Amino acid sequence: MNKLFDKIEITKSPRPGAALHMPSSELDFRNFEEAHSMILPDDYKAFAAKFGAGILAENYIIYVPGCNRSPDLDLAYWNKACHKFDEELALRFPGNKQIPRLIHFCSTYMGDLIGWDPLDVRDAKKHDYAIYGLPRNDDLLVEVAPSFREFVKRAFTPLAGILKFKSTSYSPPRTFQYFTED
Repeated sequence: MNKLFDKIEITKSPRPGAALHMPSSELDFRNFEEAHSMILPDDYKAFAAKFGAGILAENYIIYVPGCNRSPDLDLAYWNKACHKFDEELALRFPGNKQIPRLIHFCSTYMGDLIGWDPLDVRDAKKHDYAIYGLPRNDDLLVEVAPSFREFVKRAFTPLAGILKFKSTSYSPPRTFQYFTED
């Protein structure tokens, strides 16, 4: 995973925000895992420990545990906010029992939600779970990647991205931008 991470350029976001570069700690991971009765994927923890919260490939806002200085980028806070809409989502996706259990670790600038299904284990040893997207303008739950590692790789994929951009000429930059207080 480190080789994949090493290819990502870290920059400051051009948009002012409420957080600084704040990587997650082992205590942050443990607190989240205990509160949500799940073990976070190993690759996600390595990513969050190196990068913290911010923007991957100029489109994917990544939320991580322990963003005390900016709760709106904190994984637990973000999930609580997302799950306030479970009743509305139940109407859009009748009978879908998967959506209420998703752990949303990402959103896009277009308003799509992306998260793990902790019951859809793909690699128990690495704690990898399938990753699903809830596109803002679609009534379809979409599997976007079988693991966090694959999610990161697909975020940089030209032409498609993760939730299928309309443009066929977009090639996302290999960047991770963190927010600043400036």
